[in-house]
Amino acid sequence: MKILILTPHYPPLIGGAEVFSKALANYLAEKGEEVHVVTGRINRTLLDGSDHQGIEFHRASLISLQNLVNNNHLYLPTGLPLMLLKSMALINRKHIDIIHTVGVYASIMGAFLSKTTNRPYVSTIQGWKLSKYAARNENFLVQGLVRYAISHSTMVHCISSYLEKSARKLGAKKTLIVPNGVYLNRSRNLDNRKLKKKLGIGEYRIILTAGRLIKTKGIEYLIEALPKVLERQNNTKLIIIGDGPEKPRLLSLSDELGLRHEVLFLGSIPQDEVFSYMNASDVFVGPSLFEGLGNVFIEAMACGTPVIGTSVGGIREIIENEVNGLLVPPGDSRAIAKAISRVLSNEDLATSLSRNGRKIVEEKFDWDKICETIYREYPLQLSKTA
Repeated sequence: MKILILTPHYPPLIGGAEVFSKALANYLAEKGEEVHVVTGRINRTLLDGSDHQGIEFHRASLISLQNLVNNNHLYLPTGLPLMLLKSMALINRKHIDIIHTVGVYASIMGAFLSKTTNRPYVSTIQGWKLSKYAARNENFLVQGLVRYAISHSTMVHCISSYLEKSARKLGAKKTLIVPNGVYLNRSRNLDNRKLKKKLGIGEYRIILTAGRLIKTKGIEYLIEALPKVLERQNNTKLIIIGDGPEKPRLLSLSDELGLRHEVLFLGSIPQDEVFSYMNASDVFVGPSLFEGLGNVFIEAMACGTPVIGTSVGGIREIIENEVNGLLVPPGDSRAIAKAISRVLSNEDLATSLSRNGRKIVEEKFDWDKICETIYREYPLQLSKTA
């Protein structure tokens, strides 16, 4: 098969959709399929061409995100039309068999490409925004386009039942619920103390969060929780991995609360380094206000790190409260502080959450099994347009 993966964002940008796109592309290439990825120019140094696995990359955007700190207001309007045109040319020139889009905006392009080229298209939906369109309270034009895209998809792949319900409301005819995952061999539980020493944080208890610094991630509530935690555990630091438009405001908030030396902003770092910090941390906290699934929780649990998340969206499908993690209400700094203090002060609780978290990841969130499930669907979708 010749497969086109169309996604506005791709690594080195890190997020659930980006990690999924790369995992799927790698898996398909390993299966001997011809894989083409059409995406934006995340970094000016990234050029078209193939990687060591033979995946062909085609980048199409007027600007890159490198110096715009993930500013989609400029990147998407200028990039999406070019991605659409490049995909159209690629489908005809390379005789693509199946189109696989990742993300809501990519699904709109996928519906148009499918209609004009008579190719089946699978739409993967990762983000919580689909629920906004399903609620009928968004921009009328965009909502109409999203509804058309979802209802005309050969199959809609959702990473949680939370998103699948929204896809059904928007008219999806066939859906598949398969979560994101991790590579278990890359995220194994390593020696916490040795890693702390190597990273220069050996004498501190570490709270970690990672993700794009945007309002919906709720990082401000985690920073506001830290003073309460420090009252009981004064040898604690908060490490924040990721970049985004909220970074200046979060830096200012840290200064206002007198936390300049207690909150460390590391920016965007390679995925392998993220896993190192996850292994070295005493607790991972994801204070999201909305979340389609929450891949970082799966990654942290794979590293044996206790996790704390908010009781929203797909997070509730990963974390079972008091079993493999703790759930707190969204936007509640006091609840976040209380949960963190419980994990840091109760070794038995931390050990139990760690053990159960790793166990559920091994059972449900292995990338190879996840990609295999999706891969098996391709021939079925092809047969519908044959």
